[in-house]
Amino acid sequence: MAMMGSRLKLEILSDERTGLGATYRYSGTVMGLSIDFSEFVTKYLPPREKVWRTIGEPRLLIIASYEMRVAIERLSPTSARLTISIVYELPSSAFRRIVALLLDRPYSRWCLRRMLQDARRALEAPAKVTA
Repeated sequence: MAMMGSRLKLEILSDERTGLGATYRYSGTVMGLSIDFSEFVTKYLPPREKVWRTIGEPRLLIIASYEMRVAIERLSPTSARLTISIVYELPSSAFRRIVALLLDRPYSRWCLRRMLQDARRALEAPAKVTA
């Protein structure tokens, strides 16, 4: 239910899989509707910050293009602050813009909440010991 029946294919378009300049393309369906967009990593300062944005003309359901940022600020040896943000543009067509104005805030909150939940799960997972 959380992904609303989505099926996404990830293609890595750059030589590097991660880091500054890494470029990805996602294509597939969400709720039976086609989506297709590419992202480009514009800032990468591991393990402190990563910024990426859509490139080209993304075909998304609710928003048009976006930029996302994840930053980690060390507060003490045992704690840190995780900040996740999104800045986005609304679609230009009248119909899609009306739909976006109704759904953009709940959708962006859902995206950010999912990212925070995924980060929390990753941080709380027991450390894997290799021998």
